[in-house]
Amino acid sequence: MASSALVAVRFIIENTCSLRLISLVVKSLSSKSKDIRRAMCETLCTIIALWPVTTLEKKHPELRVALQNGIGDADPEARQLARKYVCLE
Repeated sequence: MASSALVAVRFIIENTCSLRLISLVVKSLSSKSKDIRRAMCETLCTIIALWPVTTLEKKHPELRVALQNGIGDADPEARQLARKYVCLE
């Protein structure tokens, strides 16, 4: 069930550029579950890779904090995913 939800989230992220989605992903990065944090780091990386820069610039401070939190995450895979896009500045 969780993998189906993750596939649905990826589909939504790839086909919808809504700033509200960024806020939801960033909020989910503070979950107690390492699997959720890892999935949200992956989702955040997908957003950064696919969405237009003009859209991302509007949420730059929020994205920066989210990536910094991802780098300091307890899960090594979440940290690795967050490190890919640290050079947002």
